[in-house]
Amino acid sequence: MPPALPAIPTPKTSERARLLMLVKRKDGISKEEFRKHWTEVHTPMVMRMIGKEKMPLKYQLMHVNEQTTDMLMWMGKETTEWDGVAMVEAHSFKDIFAIFQDERVSIAGAADEERFMDRTQTRLIPLDFTSFLDD
Repeated sequence: MPPALPAIPTPKTSERARLLMLVKRKDGISKEEFRKHWTEVHTPMVMRMIGKEKMPLKYQLMHVNEQTTDMLMWMGKETTEWDGVAMVEAHSFKDIFAIFQDERVSIAGAADEERFMDRTQTRLIPLDFTSFLDD
């Protein structure tokens, strides 16, 4: 009989809040144009509008890796229809909502989103999270 595995303590759920945004590119926009606009135009513009007082703790853009997606599909695995994911982390959901309710962000940010993403397909997922491994 193999030796028993050591118990892994369950970490505490973080008090921070995370919001995932699943995003699709607008019809007629290439994947490269989508990535470039989101990374080089939209995100820096929104970050400037937010300002230091409302800045989230983390904001990460994640773009779908096409080569790996193709490999997974070849292996018969389900993949995603989304082109990217954004993750916002803040001390609370109230802090995240303050960003979305900022007038400049909601007007100018939304207008810019119309240039490169299909806003009707964006999905928001509010998350509580527990980190088992985090370097």
